[in-house]
Amino acid sequence: MRNFFVILLSLMLPLSFAACSDDDTPPTDNIYLYTTTANVDAVAGYISVTVATSGTWTASTQDSWLSVDPAGGNVTGHTAVHVTYQANESEEPRTGTVIFKAGNVTSTLSVNQKAKK
Repeated sequence: MRNFFVILLSLMLPLSFAACSDDDTPPTDNIYLYTTTANVDAVAGYISVTVATSGTWTASTQDSWLSVDPAGGNVTGHTAVHVTYQANESEEPRTGTVIFKAGNVTSTLSVNQKAKK
């Protein structure tokens, strides 16, 4: 019986060391926008959006009437980002997007601009 416990212990001991290893998983990237939709007038202006991140992030837009400042950072915490929009000279409303990205995580701000009166 004693031999059985010795054999069992000798088999379990290496398994216990294998289960204890350093966690090499990098921290998870996070990004959160306090505002995800903005409704603005037809005249030019800007809005301020608060971004909460866990590290390096970027912001970009494909819409020529929108710009972002700053367009990125490396701050864990909150950052105020200004999204500037040009006047809408069209008689049709328009919508643009700003994509915020931290690692593989994205969050989108939609900017809805009224038509010219």
